[in-house]
Amino acid sequence: MSGGVADLQKVLDALTATAIQYKIETGKPISIKALANYASLVVFSSRPYVYLVHMILGGWDPDEGPVIYMLDFFGTLTRETEFMATGSGSPTAFGVLEDGYRRDMSIEDAIRLAVRAVRSAIYHDPGSGEGIDVVTITKEGYREVNSEPYLKELIR
Repeated sequence: MSGGVADLQKVLDALTATAIQYKIETGKPISIKALANYASLVVFSSRPYVYLVHMILGGWDPDEGPVIYMLDFFGTLTRETEFMATGSGSPTAFGVLEDGYRRDMSIEDAIRLAVRAVRSAIYHDPGSGEGIDVVTITKEGYREVNSEPYLKELIR
């Protein structure tokens, strides 16, 4: 995610409330596609004001499999096919991702590539933050990954 922190928090609060309400009412989690569409409506309906948000929404959907959506400042929602980056360091991250991405990558190789892309963005862009948080979202679920071992590989 990139943009204004307060704007991001406001949009995320709306998405969280919607996801919780949906689960209470239906007994199952909301689809990523439905949540991404709702995010688009929230951002678009703020006009004439603009939420300064640029978001990547993704995960594993039981009906669609792995999905990635990109939401821009105007509420435009696009489904991405392979990978996505956002923020001021995204041009650098895209260079690394485009060079290293393969459709048949293992999860471990994908984590290595993602850490390399974000590290490159941080190194070349002071606005890209200072830490790398890694998660995997697969059919088996959500898992937080320690990025330190992958960062140490890059330093060797």
